[in-house]
Amino acid sequence: MNKYICCGLLLVSVGLLEAAEQPNVVLMMADDMGWADASYNDGWIETPHLDEMAAEGIEFTRFYSASAVCSPTRASCLTGRNPIRVGVPSANVGRIEKEENLLSEVLQEAGYATGHFGKWHLGTMTTLRTDANRGKAGNTNHYSPPWQHGYDFVFATESKVPTYEPMRKNASLDMPVSFEDENYYGTAYWMCPDDESSWQTALEGKRVALDDNLNGDDSRIMMDRVIPFVESAVAEGKPFFTVIWFHTPHKPLVDPAGVAGKDSATSYDAAIRDMDEQIGRLRTRLRELEVYDNTMMWFCSDNGPEGGDSAPGRVGDLRGRKRDLYEGGVRVPGLLTWPAGIEAPVKTDYIASTSDYYPTIIDMLGLDYPADQKPIDGNSLRPLIEGELAARTKPIGFDFRNQLSWVEQQYKLIQPAADADYELYDVSADPNEITDLSDLMPERVESMKASLVAWKQAIDEDYGYSNGIVFEPNEPEVDPLLDSDWDGIADIYETGTGSYLSQLDTGTGPAWVDSDGDGWADGLELLLATDPTDDASVPALSQPVTTVLYPSEWVVVATNGTADDPATAEGAESWGSAGELFLRERASSNTQRKARVYLKFDLSSLPEGIVHSANLYLHQTGRINNNADSSELELAWLGKAWSAAAGSYPLYDHMLNEPSFAFGKLDDFGTNASSAGVFAAAPGQLDFAGGSIWLRPLVSSWLNDATSNHGIGLAISESGNTGISFSLVDDESTAELDESLRLEVVQFAYDSHGNELPDSWEYKYFGTSGEQLAEGDDDGDGVSNRDEWLAGTDPTDSHSAFAIQEIAKTGDGAQLSWNGEVMRNYWLESSNDLVNWVVVSGPISGEGKPIQLMVDVDAESRQFMRVRVQPKW
Repeated sequence: MNKYICCGLLLVSVGLLEAAEQPNVVLMMADDMGWADASYNDGWIETPHLDEMAAEGIEFTRFYSASAVCSPTRASCLTGRNPIRVGVPSANVGRIEKEENLLSEVLQEAGYATGHFGKWHLGTMTTLRTDANRGKAGNTNHYSPPWQHGYDFVFATESKVPTYEPMRKNASLDMPVSFEDENYYGTAYWMCPDDESSWQTALEGKRVALDDNLNGDDSRIMMDRVIPFVESAVAEGKPFFTVIWFHTPHKPLVDPAGVAGKDSATSYDAAIRDMDEQIGRLRTRLRELEVYDNTMMWFCSDNGPEGGDSAPGRVGDLRGRKRDLYEGGVRVPGLLTWPAGIEAPVKTDYIASTSDYYPTIIDMLGLDYPADQKPIDGNSLRPLIEGELAARTKPIGFDFRNQLSWVEQQYKLIQPAADADYELYDVSADPNEITDLSDLMPERVESMKASLVAWKQAIDEDYGYSNGIVFEPNEPEVDPLLDSDWDGIADIYETGTGSYLSQLDTGTGPAWVDSDGDGWADGLELLLATDPTDDASVPALSQPVTTVLYPSEWVVVATNGTADDPATAEGAESWGSAGELFLRERASSNTQRKARVYLKFDLSSLPEGIVHSANLYLHQTGRINNNADSSELELAWLGKAWSAAAGSYPLYDHMLNEPSFAFGKLDDFGTNASSAGVFAAAPGQLDFAGGSIWLRPLVSSWLNDATSNHGIGLAISESGNTGISFSLVDDESTAELDESLRLEVVQFAYDSHGNELPDSWEYKYFGTSGEQLAEGDDDGDGVSNRDEWLAGTDPTDSHSAFAIQEIAKTGDGAQLSWNGEVMRNYWLESSNDLVNWVVVSGPISGEGKPIQLMVDVDAESRQFMRVRVQPKW
């Protein structure tokens, strides 16, 4: 069904356009490019072709991305709507729905050839296989490829790829030769299915073969497809709409020369230079085809740059970075060239946004909006382009991860976090957002706040589709901590396929999946307010604190027990001595021959922090009747209060008849020989960081609500066994602690100030937090505070330094050792001249203990060794 209005105004507009020739439209976007990167903006990277665009067209000095991360901004470009309305509030969340009206659809209906090239990030490309961030067999919730949204030609990936050799995972290894190759990056380029009639129903697109021109610079690979598409449209006499969303300079950044490290400044510089070269290549070809003058070419970035040395994009003196609603996170390069439509070059402080593309292009082409057009947040820039308007009259609102912002002319109101005070800046006079004017201008704050609140309510009420991908506005409110299936992830973040926006479907436990491959399980990322689908969004945490807990209360319960004395003199406790716990499950009519154990742990000694792992260690010390059979040992969470005091005992069937949740089983307990084990990941779950995570959600829930801490129960599942016993600590100072039943909890503390130094570490050495600079050197030893934290050395003691120790030496080798902090990767490097270094070994994962390594030593020459360290996040 045609969903576009056909009226007299449209017929007149089309007639005018046919007389003047419809302009071609090219939307180009960089990925994570900084405001102060390009040379036309006094940046540090030479971009001659972007410089030419700035010199001959409109250069926007206040151009905003609609969001502080990738996917939402892309949604705004094609719909003109704030991404919250569209159901794409963050990266890798939601998808573009068919109910939305996209610019590609409007222009395709108007006779344009439409093509999408590069990154898509608004849905997956397949439902049949694993691909990129969210593509998985059976996952239809996120499936929304560009060929279902008005594109005639597609050459695109779901998400990021390396900027050089995009199909290769490790730049130091050979190119992959198949999609099953271990060095295949895992994100494919896709094209439209061969059968056009199936585009709306096909379960995946056509995957581009690895040997089909996918080697070298990624921007060039894309442009090799763009130019033939443009040439074909020109040959057919059709105007073209071309979306070119470069992957550059998003990580991973790879140096084409193979010299600089991944994500280095050199790699960043090379990626942007290569992208600029391809932009110039396209502009040259448009001139050769004699269509350049009547082509609107737009350029921007999807958000501000990542911070730190690993992604060295620059914002000048602007405040904030990617994921911030301060200027550095959303003020991006903005350019437009169109010789036939722009009379004279201009550099303007007119406020513009990526949401303006949709209304501007429709307006300039003289088209009407679709009949079912939804509310638009963008504003047509036609008066600016035609030189009739100098200032924007429609405000711009921002809503991202509990941050809100409202921009009206020179003023900007921002709430940087939920429940934080509102700040007011005159960004025309104070672009770096240094002077908060909220106390001086309270009436303006209240006026802008009222507008922001009303807009926020409108966008929240605007979204919602029947397939449950986003929240339905009429759904009843739910407890944000409710976890119906006890998998450690709140219902409101969970669906059956591992997405994070529907409270309607729980039960698959995506808490333990690491969707973005950054080393942090999804459940932990949600708990820490980072994005579980963005590998660049990771927690900033302290070094871990491990606390060992022994049972604070326990009881052995036999089936012949009563509420007054469930153990009984002839029952379970009559077997052994103090310091042991007993389990029995004898196939016998004697009721005292069956026993279970209930334990409680007092968590009051745990420090504040995020629970990374919780491991229950058990060690079998003996058995009854020397039965040779083995059994599974079961563990369950207890949902009802009990006490070892008389009158409050739990009964034998407490685990069965009261609210409980079976956490898992350990195989092969109850053997003649002693058995030891850790309640770790259950079948189908994943180990995380080499440790047990299965009890983490239970301990976390106890910390959040101490009244829910009713302890755990242990039982033998097979009746063929007679019984087994465990050691139990009564006196921690003398017991064999490594063989005692214990709960070990590993926790991290926040970096609540965002200064890249964990709070607990700062308190330990400086007595406060948030006041030290990561790049500062408080003890003057030439090592920054951040590097001292990474290495585990004292930032207040110039004599405390990270060093390699030689443990032993042989004729042609040496055994070296250094401290390996957890959540760090280490590389051992060697040099003969202190200039040229080669990797001897690495990456080596730190586990909180010394790392020992045997290396070859050249006896004929001097050889230097050093260790390089990086956090896993």
